[in-house]
Amino acid sequence: MNRALKRGLNVPSVTIVDEAGRVIPAEQRQLIRHLIQNGSGADTIFGNGTTGEWNRLGNTERLRTIEVTIDEVGIINRSMGTEVEAWVGINGRTRAEILTNL
Repeated sequence: MNRALKRGLNVPSVTIVDEAGRVIPAEQRQLIRHLIQNGSGADTIFGNGTTGEWNRLGNTERLRTIEVTIDEVGIINRSMGTEVEAWVGINGRTRAEILTNL
């Protein structure tokens, strides 16, 4: 498959976690909304992969980040009529984790 990134601003998002390393969904969603900036910001949000913290999260938290990113971008697209793409890393420590994340 040959898939090119969408033209425009492609923004990797950090993962917002608490002291125990658990994703804070409300704050993650707030970050995504900030990056999209009502359609004037990011054209693509890339979660869970490019900022280097994926290997410091357990797979449950990686999955939570994937779910929150895809869900929030979808909510924004439906409510604002935008076409922001959500890209997420499916990284894992094992083949089984990667397949689960996929």
